[in-house]
Amino acid sequence: MTSHPRVRDALLACLLMLLCLGWAAWAFAHNPSINPVGEWTYLDYSLKASSGTIPAPGEVMAPQARQAWACHAPAGTAITPPPCESWDQVAPADWPYRAENYNAFHPPLYFLVDGAIARLAGLAGLSFLTGARLGSAVLVAAGVGLFYAALRAWRLSPAVSFAAALFFLAVPSVAASATMVHNDAVGPLAGAAAVWLSARIVVGKKTGWVLPALITAAICLSRVISVTGILAVLVPVTLAICWPGLVGFGRAERRPLAVLLGTQVLTVAACYLGWDALQGARTPEGYVPAINAISTSPVSEASTGRLLLSLLNPYGLTNPGAKYHFSPELISAPTQIWGTVAYAILLAGPLVALVLGLRSVRGRVLGLSGATGPLIVGVVVQAREIINGGLYFRSIPRRYGIANVAGALAAIAHLADRPIWRGVLMGAGVLGYLCLLAGPVWA
Repeated sequence: MTSHPRVRDALLACLLMLLCLGWAAWAFAHNPSINPVGEWTYLDYSLKASSGTIPAPGEVMAPQARQAWACHAPAGTAITPPPCESWDQVAPADWPYRAENYNAFHPPLYFLVDGAIARLAGLAGLSFLTGARLGSAVLVAAGVGLFYAALRAWRLSPAVSFAAALFFLAVPSVAASATMVHNDAVGPLAGAAAVWLSARIVVGKKTGWVLPALITAAICLSRVISVTGILAVLVPVTLAICWPGLVGFGRAERRPLAVLLGTQVLTVAACYLGWDALQGARTPEGYVPAINAISTSPVSEASTGRLLLSLLNPYGLTNPGAKYHFSPELISAPTQIWGTVAYAILLAGPLVALVLGLRSVRGRVLGLSGATGPLIVGVVVQAREIINGGLYFRSIPRRYGIANVAGALAAIAHLADRPIWRGVLMGAGVLGYLCLLAGPVWA
């Protein structure tokens, strides 16, 4: 390996990106079915975005998207589209969810990028479905490479940075997002960007607001919930405004930090409310999504205790046993065992890192961001549902916290940056990656 630090880091980041793309190619080779998390709607959105149109809420899916759903539907699921050989003979109203794109409320940036990549992949003979999945894989690979760079910006060792980034790739919620058409693929990139921004602020002492605002706007216009990685970074920024020394700043930095915090909040509000208003104007009067109340209930039916406990659902950031993340063809015993191990590490690791890292500025900042991230996810998800429709999630899916996996692992990596624990983290990352590869073989 070269002795030049920047060249070495570039090579290691590229290796991690290749490992991510290799995993995605391995998954695609096993012809995974349409993911039950509603991949058909995201495929429809990407397809329309690639042609320069944005679907409106309640819009019927395009024929090409309906065909892909019918011909790649997983067997044995409760939601079953018409048979592949007769999909075009069934009226949209008779399909599950009325063949409606109930995810048209999402902002468009991911779909514009993903659709463009899918069109380019089509020039090489790939189907739009495979090309759009490749678009997700490219974004996740970029996130894994950026995460390595972000950890190095925190001045962690190359060994622990590589180990943590490999573990990051192997986390089931992250790995699954590289295999399907879904704006969850923005999450790893958003989380890595948040870790990098926190290093820029705390280590580099750069408190300018323009670049952070642009990054946050790009995230928010791709997938709103992925902005929770940035919001977790704002926790130590807020503390620095109140108690500068706690985060390694002086009193003179209070004003620029306050400007940074304010512009971040305004950016999120402007992007979210602006897009919501645009799509709201295109929504048919009286429209009720076909998926309404499947995962939610009226908040009036929830006790205060149940609602508060639901805010803790995102902790662990991936499901035990990797359930509900992968298409059935990609998951088996090795994946399930690894999914449980990863869940346990991501559940306990950031909290332990916070407690043991309180004596150092880096430990406090990374620990706070990692430990509070899942709670922020819970608060944002429930607040949005309550404000928009008086509903609440009975159980918040952990994949909603995908943008906070990087923050959790950054805290763990800082704690593990010592000789023995670097090896342990590297071993966990290698084990996780091998379990991913074994999943389709044993499925």
